Amino acid sequence: MSRIKEYLRPANLEEALAMLARGAGRTAILAGGTSLALQIPASVDTLLDIADAGLDYITEKDGLVHIGAGVRVASLVRSDVCRKLYGGALAEAAANIGSTPLRNLITVGGASFQVMPWSDLPGVLLAMDAAFLVKSTSGAERMVPAQTLFARQPRTVLSPSELLVEVQIPIPELAHLGAYQKVAKTRVDYAALTVTVTLLMRQDLVVDARVVVGAAKALPTRLQQAEQVLVNQAPNRQLFVKAASIAAGALEPVRDIRYSALYKKHLTKIWVRRCLERALKLNQGGTYAD
Repeated sequence: MSRIKEYLRPANLEEALAMLARGAGRTAILAGGTSLALQIPASVDTLLDIADAGLDYITEKDGLVHIGAGVRVASLVRSDVCRKLYGGALAEAAANIGSTPLRNLITVGGASFQVMPWSDLPGVLLAMDAAFLVKSTSGAERMVPAQTLFARQPRTVLSPSELLVEVQIPIPELAHLGAYQKVAKTRVDYAALTVTVTLLMRQDLVVDARVVVGAAKALPTRLQQAEQVLVNQAPNRQLFVKAASIAAGALEPVRDIRYSALYKKHLTKIWVRRCLERALKLNQGGTYAD
C-alpha cells in the first residue's frame, strides 16, 4: 500500500466517473477489496472507493433484473428476486462463494471483473444470458454481453476509463428452470468444477438450453454440443444422461495440479446430469416427463 498516494470516495456515480477521468489510468476501483488486498498493480497510485456511488440495488424493471455492481454477493443469497430466477441458481452460486466474511465483502461487479478459473458467478451469469452496463468517463455507455465479457479476461475488455455499473439479466417470458453446483473438497475450498444449467420450456419441450462449466479452464465454458441435444426435446432422464455424456466428451480441461483432466470430465458427466434433474425437480407445478 506504500505506493498509494490518494484515496477517493465519491458520493455518486457521476462523481466517481469524474474522479476516474482525473486518474489517467493510475486509479484502481475499490469495491469489496478482496483482490486488491492481495496485489495492487504497480501502475496504481490512487484508490477510488465506490461504496457510496449508489450501485447497491437489485430491482425488476422492463423485463430485466437489474443488479448494481456494488451489490455484495451476500445480498444475492437473500434476494427474493434472485431466488426465483432460474430456480435460484444465482443465489445458490452466491451462497457458495468463500466464507461468510468474504460474501459480505465481495461485490457482484468485482466477482464479474476479477475472474479466476474457480469463480462462481461468471458461469451462472453466462448461462442466464446476462449483459453488463459499462459507463465511460467520456459520458458514453455500452452493454457488454456475458458471452463477450467472458470470451477473454474481463480486465482486457474494459478500458481504464470505463466502470462496470450494472448487471442485467433478462426475465424469460417462458417457463425457465435452472440449477447450479460447486464441486469442491470443502464448502470454502476452490472449486474442482462448477456446473450451471438453464432451460427455457414451452409446454413439455425444451426450447433453449445453456450448459456452462467453470474451473475447467481459465474462463467459464459453454458446452454447446450438449445444449443442442436438449433443444426441441421433452426432458427425461435418458436425454439428460445423453447430454451429460456429450458435455464430458466435449470438455477439454486445462492442466490443474489438484485434479486430472480425466477426473474433471468424469465430474462433468455426473453433475451436468444431476443439475438437469434438479432443475426439473425444482420447477413448481411442472408436468415434464421423467
